[in-house]
Amino acid sequence: DALLWREIALTWYDVGDGVQAQKCCERGEQVLSEAGVVGGAAWAILRFQEGYNSWHEGNYHVAWSKAQDALKLFEEALKQQHPSPINVIHQTGTKRTLAGDPVNLGRIQTLIGAIANLVGEHTEALNYLKSALNVFEQYNCKREIANVCCNLGDVYLRKAEHEQARAAFSRSNYLAEMIGDVPLMSAVFGNLGVLAA
Repeated sequence: DALLWREIALTWYDVGDGVQAQKCCERGEQVLSEAGVVGGAAWAILRFQEGYNSWHEGNYHVAWSKAQDALKLFEEALKQQHPSPINVIHQTGTKRTLAGDPVNLGRIQTLIGAIANLVGEHTEALNYLKSALNVFEQYNCKREIANVCCNLGDVYLRKAEHEQARAAFSRSNYLAEMIGDVPLMSAVFGNLGVLAA
């Protein structure tokens, strides 16, 4: 039930209603608390969503705190869970989350890296984004690789490291075209325009 609340929160987030998204996350946390669940992947994904909600609202301090909490919870959950030998590709996102999907680790690291970049902590942003990239490459997650490469390019652009930025944007664009992610291609082209200016 708690992860259903996260899915509802994600829907509210996607339509731009952060207040409702946050309420759904809090309801999910209430369900976990009432069930006596302490820690684990379900708590981590709710905190991750709360971090995204706060990031979207521009509250970077709260977003950072929630994302760091999600990272800690997820890393602890990964230590306690043993990956299932069955193929998780055909499972729902909820089942993958409960199974401790390691790709979520990369997603959390991506959020932390994006927040660090926005507040000017570029070295920290690079560290988190490179860690996320390693996770995504390990599991061949093309969309996530394309997204994190775009974020890496943005960090390099802000640091005036133009060759690294160009390489990251090029990789992001190549993958975005391959998978047909038009919104990401638009972001990459915008960044390439800034780079060319």
